[in-house]
Amino acid sequence: MYCKTFACTGYNCYMNYTNQNATMCATNYSYCMLNRTDSSYNAGCSQTCTGTANMCSNASSTQCIMECCATSLCLRLNGTIQGSPPLQVFLFHITFWTTSPPANVTTTTVAVANNGKSCQSFTCNGDMCYKGKTDAKFCQTGMNYCELKKVVSGVTTTWTAGCSSTCQATASGCTSISTDCLQECCDASATVCLKLDGTVNIKSAADTLSTVPLMNLLTGAFLVFISSSLQLH
Repeated sequence: MYCKTFACTGYNCYMNYTNQNATMCATNYSYCMLNRTDSSYNAGCSQTCTGTANMCSNASSTQCIMECCATSLCLRLNGTIQGSPPLQVFLFHITFWTTSPPANVTTTTVAVANNGKSCQSFTCNGDMCYKGKTDAKFCQTGMNYCELKKVVSGVTTTWTAGCSSTCQATASGCTSISTDCLQECCDASATVCLKLDGTVNIKSAADTLSTVPLMNLLTGAFLVFISSSLQLH
């Protein structure tokens, strides 16, 4: 049994270890595991990750297991949740037993609903590798935005696109010298919204620019109305 073994900290840092050399597991270590603690990740051999109730439920979960699988070099390291037995993207199979699996193992299936909205979803390396990408997936409930993020590690520039619940809180986008930044954030819908054309497209910044002049205009009109009413009396 061989597993990729590493520890890293940062947004999706585990994606930088897809070509990591494998480590041979000790006896009785029959699983490979990727564990998340806040923004830190640890990967390696495991005895007990299978059947755990501590699998991550979505992209914002912390203190949980992202991947647990039972074959050599089975960690995907692509951001999807993987359990043992294998989990589907929106379907989680969680198996419980006390010592060794009995003949009639009980399996609990938990459905994770999507909200009918979709975003382009991919990870690629290169300055503008995202251009022309069309892969998309449905968003889980609570993720109402699509985002494109940039992370620079050494000489490698990694772009990650997908659903988000928080990108609207970012007010500024990537610049030519940014190393960890947001390039795009837009309202998710039934059709994908990321432009993927190299321009910064941040929902919060656009909203601010359009909302402030409108509020100033409405406030001025209201003051003129009050002033005119007072003069008539």
